[in-house]
Amino acid sequence: MYEWLSTRPHQNKLRQYFKGSRSCKVKLVSETKSISESHYSAPRHVMSTSMEEYFYDNGLQVQISPTRIINFQDECQTLTPQLTDSNYKDLQFSINNTKFVQNRVIAELSKCSLKLKSAEFVEFGSFRSGHRLQWWNLLSILELDSLSMDEESVVILIPHALLQHGPVPKDRTSLISSWCPESHQQLLEDHFVDELITRLNRHLKDCECNWQNELILVIIT
Repeated sequence: MYEWLSTRPHQNKLRQYFKGSRSCKVKLVSETKSISESHYSAPRHVMSTSMEEYFYDNGLQVQISPTRIINFQDECQTLTPQLTDSNYKDLQFSINNTKFVQNRVIAELSKCSLKLKSAEFVEFGSFRSGHRLQWWNLLSILELDSLSMDEESVVILIPHALLQHGPVPKDRTSLISSWCPESHQQLLEDHFVDELITRLNRHLKDCECNWQNELILVIIT
């Protein structure tokens, strides 16, 4: 890999923006070398060289590479959204992963805000309790309206849970299809998908009648 910061003529132009390796998290790299460091940059005879032979596209490609290897746990933390609402902030652990039981959420009830119903506190915190249950929990929430879909924290919770790949099982033979993550196997079941679509359509119709709750569109679309 070729670093732009070490390649002519870009090094002279980029050096003024370089603040030192300690403050840099990424670097510009390229799999191909710069045209100025290839044989095309050799001197040419002015009389026998056409104008087209003086102009070449820059051979460098624009790629971003980390300056140091990021371990898996740090990367997960970086990609995990943070809850900022004081009513939900104590449930950050329920966003971070699926490796906790509902009893932990119940044990945290003493931290439940007076502005939040205890049932909703438990419902929110339990959504990711078990990676195989997340889609079923969504189905239940859409049916019972047990979470406030107009809350930003709920909008953070649900898409994050449904977009995350989830744990990789050691034995994939038990899966309906090996290409589909274990956390999302329900989407391969026709009956489940039919029920999910029915509930999504109902909420979409509700939005047609009341456009004030636009956050639910973020969740269901």
